[in-house]
Amino acid sequence: FPVTIGVQRMILEQRYCPEIIQQLRAANSAIKTLELEILKGHLNSCIRTSAKSDKNSAFEAKLKELLDLIKT
Repeated sequence: FPVTIGVQRMILEQRYCPEIIQQLRAANSAIKTLELEILKGHLNSCIRTSAKSDKNSAFEAKLKELLDLIKT
Protein backbone atom coordinates (compact mmCIF):
# COMPACT_ATOMS: atom_id res chain seq x y z
CA PHE A 1 0.00 0.00 0.00
CA PRO A 2 2.67 2.51 -0.95
CA VAL A 3 0.05 4.99 -2.19
CA THR A 4 -1.69 5.00 1.19
CA ILE A 5 1.60 5.57 2.96
CA GLY A 6 2.53 8.30 0.49
CA VAL A 7 -0.79 10.10 0.95
CA GLN A 8 -0.54 9.76 4.74
CA ARG A 9 2.91 11.30 4.59
CA MET A 10 1.61 14.13 2.41
CA ILE A 11 -1.12 14.83 4.97
CA LEU A 12 1.32 14.74 7.90
CA GLU A 13 3.62 17.09 6.01
CA GLN A 14 0.61 19.37 5.52
CA ARG A 15 1.09 19.41 1.78
CA TYR A 16 -1.15 21.59 -0.34
CA CYS A 17 -4.62 19.99 -0.55
CA PRO A 18 -4.82 19.97 -4.37
CA GLU A 19 -1.53 18.02 -4.47
CA ILE A 20 -3.04 15.37 -2.18
CA ILE A 21 -6.21 15.23 -4.25
CA GLN A 22 -4.14 14.87 -7.43
CA GLN A 23 -2.27 11.94 -5.87
CA LEU A 24 -5.54 10.29 -4.83
CA ARG A 25 -6.97 10.72 -8.32
CA ALA A 26 -3.88 9.13 -9.84
CA ALA A 27 -4.27 6.16 -7.48
CA ASN A 28 -7.98 5.84 -8.33
CA SER A 29 -7.18 5.92 -12.03
CA ALA A 30 -4.59 3.15 -11.63
CA ILE A 31 -7.09 1.03 -9.67
CA LYS A 32 -9.79 1.54 -12.32
CA THR A 33 -7.36 0.51 -15.05
CA LEU A 34 -6.44 -2.63 -13.13
CA GLU A 35 -10.11 -3.40 -12.44
CA LEU A 36 -10.88 -3.15 -16.17
CA GLU A 37 -8.03 -5.49 -17.06
CA ILE A 38 -9.21 -8.07 -14.53
CA LEU A 39 -12.78 -7.75 -15.85
CA LYS A 40 -11.57 -8.30 -19.43
CA GLY A 41 -9.72 -11.42 -18.32
CA HIS A 42 -12.80 -12.69 -16.49
CA LEU A 43 -14.99 -12.11 -19.56
CA ASN A 44 -12.48 -13.85 -21.83
CA SER A 45 -12.02 -16.84 -19.58
CA CYS A 46 -14.74 -17.59 -17.03
CA ILE A 47 -17.72 -16.06 -18.82
CA ARG A 48 -16.70 -17.38 -22.24
CA THR A 49 -16.08 -20.88 -20.86
CA SER A 50 -19.43 -20.97 -19.08
CA ALA A 51 -21.19 -19.71 -22.22
CA LYS A 52 -19.68 -22.58 -24.24
CA SER A 53 -20.60 -25.16 -21.61
CA ASP A 54 -23.57 -27.46 -21.96
CA LYS A 55 -24.86 -26.22 -18.62
CA ASN A 56 -26.92 -23.11 -19.22
CA SER A 57 -27.24 -22.70 -15.46
CA ALA A 58 -23.46 -22.21 -15.16
CA PHE A 59 -23.57 -19.34 -17.63
CA GLU A 60 -26.63 -17.81 -15.96
CA ALA A 61 -24.90 -17.99 -12.58
CA LYS A 62 -21.73 -16.33 -13.91
CA LEU A 63 -23.78 -13.66 -15.66
CA LYS A 64 -25.78 -12.92 -12.49
CA GLU A 65 -22.58 -12.75 -10.49
CA LEU A 66 -21.12 -10.25 -12.95
CA LEU A 67 -24.26 -8.12 -13.08
CA ASP A 68 -24.45 -8.05 -9.27
CA LEU A 69 -20.83 -6.92 -9.17
CA ILE A 70 -21.47 -4.13 -11.68
CA LYS A 71 -24.45 -2.86 -9.64
CA THR A 72 -22.34 -2.33 -6.53
